[in-house]
Amino acid sequence: MTKLLINIRKAGLILFLVTAGALTGYAAADLPLVNTQTVGLGGTDTLSISYGSGEVILRESGTGDLMVKEYMKTDQPRYYANISRSGGTVTIKPGRRSWFNWFWEARMELYLPPSFRENIRISNSSGSFRAETDLLDYKTIDINVGSGSVSLNRLSAKTLSIRVSSGDLDIRGAGGNSFISLSSGRLQINELSGQEHRLKTSSGRMRIDTLQGNSVLELSSGGIVIDGLTGNADMEIKSGTLQITGLTGTAHRFRSSSGRTIIEKARGRIDGEISSGSLSIENFSGEGSFGLNSGNAALDMEELTGDLRFRLSSGRVVLNIPRGTSFNLDAVTNSGRVQVTEAGNETAQVSGNSTVLRSFGPSPDRTIYARTSSGNITINRR
Repeated sequence: MTKLLINIRKAGLILFLVTAGALTGYAAADLPLVNTQTVGLGGTDTLSISYGSGEVILRESGTGDLMVKEYMKTDQPRYYANISRSGGTVTIKPGRRSWFNWFWEARMELYLPPSFRENIRISNSSGSFRAETDLLDYKTIDINVGSGSVSLNRLSAKTLSIRVSSGDLDIRGAGGNSFISLSSGRLQINELSGQEHRLKTSSGRMRIDTLQGNSVLELSSGGIVIDGLTGNADMEIKSGTLQITGLTGTAHRFRSSSGRTIIEKARGRIDGEISSGSLSIENFSGEGSFGLNSGNAALDMEELTGDLRFRLSSGRVVLNIPRGTSFNLDAVTNSGRVQVTEAGNETAQVSGNSTVLRSFGPSPDRTIYARTSSGNITINRR
C-alpha cells in the first residue's frame, strides 16, 4: 500500500511538471489577440492603469482614443480587462485570473492618444510594464511598483511621484517636481530635472546619473548613487551609503546618524552634523561648518572660498588644503588636539585646555575655527 501511494505521488509530480513545462513553453511563444477595446478620453482628467501580472506595453495611438489589446492563451471574457469611468477618471484593471496564474502568461498593449496630457497613474503589483513612447507634459504622473519590473522612456509632469516597494524600475529621463521612494529593489534614472526633488530610500539601491534641482535626500538603509547634482542638497543619512560625484550649488546641508557619505567634486557651502558614521569630501571648493559627536570627517580642499568651522565632541577631522592658502586659525581645546602640518612637518599644535589665534600665509582673509572638547583635528597644508 505504501509503495502504491509513493508511485501515485511520483506520477502526480511528473504530470504537474510536464503540464507546467508545456504551459511555460507556450507562454514563450506569441500569444493570440483575444480582446480589443476602444475608449474615448473626452472629458477625462485622470487615467488609472492597474495590472496585477503578465506583461503591459504602453504605445502611442494613431487616433484620439485609447485602445486596449489583450493577448492570452485562453479566450475567456472573465479574463478581459475591466475598463470603467467614474466622473473624470477612466480606470483599467485586470480581469479575473485562474488558480494557476503563477505560471500563466498574458500581455496587454495600451495605445495612448498623444492629445491626452492630464493625469496618469500606473500601478504594477507583479509582472512587467514597459513604455515604448514618451509621457511628456502631463499635469501629474504617479507610478507605483509593487514587484516585477517597469521600464519607461522619458517622463515630464508638473508633479512626478514614484514609489517602488520591490522589483526594478528604469527611467531614461524624467522632468518635474518629484517625490521618489524606494523600499526595496532597484531604481535607475538616467536624468532627473526640475525645481524640487525628494528622494527617499529605506532599502535597495537608487542610482541617478544626472540630477538638476534643489533636492532632499533621505537614506535609512541601502544606497544612493548620484553622478552630478546641480542645485542645493539637503542630505540625511541614518544608515547605508550616499555617494555623489559632482555637487554644485550655493548651500548644502548634511546630517548623519550612521552610515557613510562620499562626495567628490563639491562646490558651494556645506553645513554638516555627524553623530556617527563617516563623511569624505574630495576636491571641495567652498566653505562651511561641521559638528561631530562621533565618527570621522575628511575634507580635501581644492579652494577655500570662505570660513570653515569645526566643532568636535569626539571623533576625528582631517582637513587638507593647498599649501599656498592663507588663513587664520582660531582654536580652542578642552581635550584632544588641533594640529597644523606643512609638507608633512608640524608647524603648530594646540592641546589640553588652550586657546590659540595664529595666522598662516600672507594677508589671510579666511578663518578656520576649531573647537574640540575631545577628539583631534589635523590641518595639512600640502
